[in-house]
Amino acid sequence: MYRIDSWHPDVSKMGGCGFSIKLFKEFKEKVAQTDLTQEKIDTGIKRMSPYWLKDHGYKDVDYSRISVRWGEFGPEHITVPGNACGLDKSTFMCDKDEILLVPHNVDSLRQMSLLLTVFCWIESLIYLQTLKL
Repeated sequence: MYRIDSWHPDVSKMGGCGFSIKLFKEFKEKVAQTDLTQEKIDTGIKRMSPYWLKDHGYKDVDYSRISVRWGEFGPEHITVPGNACGLDKSTFMCDKDEILLVPHNVDSLRQMSLLLTVFCWIESLIYLQTLKL
């Protein structure tokens, strides 16, 4: 469904905390099986952001600094606090029906962790909605 690449932070250098997430066709198909929408993701982020920010050591940061752009692959862009910090959709080195979420200005371990936290939360929502009970 997805693969996390280059998860190996090097805080000794600028940009040393980037990683990517490849979303495969199966991930896209799972997203299509859910009733998740941009509005539902925005509502969830509004509720969860204060906890995520606090747990990652952010103080007095507006929850709206965490955002997700929702598309056919689900999370096609994730932003967290920082200087335009996030994971952006790319199709570079991807097959048809795949995308890559690539880093943009990910400069600290806490940004890296927060991006992964948001992605894992979304992946859990997708998983729970597609369980065959």
